[in-house]
Amino acid sequence: FREGFRPFAPAVLAEHAHEYFELEQGCESPYMLLVVPVRESHRRPDAAAANGAARGFGRMQGERSDIPAVTHVDYSARVQTIDAERHGLFRRLLESYHAKTGCPVMVNTSFNLGWDPIVCTPRDAYQAFMSSELDVLCMGHFVLTKDEQPASVARAAELCSQELSDPILTGKLASPCCRAELEQHRATFVCTRCAHAFPVSDGIPQLFWPHEAFDSAADVTQMVKAFYEETPFPNYDEHDSIRALIDKARLGQYARALDETIPYNASVLEVGCGTGQLSNFLGAACRRVVGSDMCMNSLRLGDEFRRAHGLARVRFVQMNLFRPALRPEQFDVVLCNGVLHHTADPYGGFRGLVPLVKPGGHLVIGLYNRYGRLFTDLRRQLFRLTRGRAQWIDPILRKSGLSSGKRKAWFADQYRHPHESKHTIGEVLRWFDEQGLEFVRGVPSVTPDPGALVGTNLFQPSPRGSGLEHLVAELQTIVSGYREGGFFLMIARKPEHA
Repeated sequence: FREGFRPFAPAVLAEHAHEYFELEQGCESPYMLLVVPVRESHRRPDAAAANGAARGFGRMQGERSDIPAVTHVDYSARVQTIDAERHGLFRRLLESYHAKTGCPVMVNTSFNLGWDPIVCTPRDAYQAFMSSELDVLCMGHFVLTKDEQPASVARAAELCSQELSDPILTGKLASPCCRAELEQHRATFVCTRCAHAFPVSDGIPQLFWPHEAFDSAADVTQMVKAFYEETPFPNYDEHDSIRALIDKARLGQYARALDETIPYNASVLEVGCGTGQLSNFLGAACRRVVGSDMCMNSLRLGDEFRRAHGLARVRFVQMNLFRPALRPEQFDVVLCNGVLHHTADPYGGFRGLVPLVKPGGHLVIGLYNRYGRLFTDLRRQLFRLTRGRAQWIDPILRKSGLSSGKRKAWFADQYRHPHESKHTIGEVLRWFDEQGLEFVRGVPSVTPDPGALVGTNLFQPSPRGSGLEHLVAELQTIVSGYREGGFFLMIARKPEHA
């Protein structure tokens, strides 16, 4: 969450500042206004320069002093002196640290993540704490530890993802063939009923099992699977980092509202996660997230990003939407965006998601709208006539700075997909009613309400609206919804057990 070229600053007991830094004894810098050299007695030789890496980022690799985290490449440091009069509780903390370690210097930095302003309230502090890898949060005399949070995962667990005690998947997986228990034996999961073995490839359990209609002429699963194996969507850029992923997600109103709505410590399942960008984004905060998809090429991209950026609370699993390899009622939130309309039986797929949601949990599905998709359908016909030329007519492809890989993935997903269906608000509301779910909200609104999502709790119930209001809202998407390909979301809550 912080670039390697930005060192931290030292907070030092005022009476010891001159011992570590080139300051006169008694000189104060309570507001971090002085940048001074680290004393020669605490410096170490610049090993990076000695090895010939004297330029660029190579200079940052070596430890330059006894206090390396706060020592700049030129051996300087921006010092804050800590005294009893100004700093009270922090002074006592630093005194205790000095007594335990013999070192009177601690790291001092602004309390915020790179994409947020400095925290100003306890709520801000808690959000930063839960959205990062900080271990302890102190607010006055109140102390919170990360390992006491239900979604916390010990860092050591990241190193043993092949072990039996995976903290994310334990208790959640089930055999997709017999709906029985699964036992893990190193790199294999075995069904306890029929002994069928499911391999683990590149750290991803391969739990795909064909459903009853898999080989029928009407089923499109194999065709869609082959399409996404060739064209994973959405694609990652080579320069994507966790910060870039979060910045990109927060630019979209839905992903940002979802992040603000789903509570910390929640257990989240994303069905049809593709390359796992939303799963990785939600898992950057203190939530346990499982992303599932039927395409291994897509899952590998997501898992490579997860591993590269240390997202220890996220896991990816290959499975069939129609034969989920998961136990019922394991997830607080189940997301299924842009998936059901690429199946031969959207309602059947939806019906299979409902048992996975905990009572009191929420289900979010995203589908193409019959009316909002009209502009996309028109552009598709034009692309067929022009053999894929004139791509400037697509509002996404007109954006500058889009990589060639992302352009290709977007164009293929929107205009060359082998199968899609379109749906209406009324149709999805009937799905909810038939499965005993409570309607919560539509995005865009199911009533003619243009309100923005910023600051909205997506799980706060909103009016269900009438049939006429649904029609008016859908007609509005012909114009307003075309930029997102006519995509709409419907959110439901599963009632508590009686």
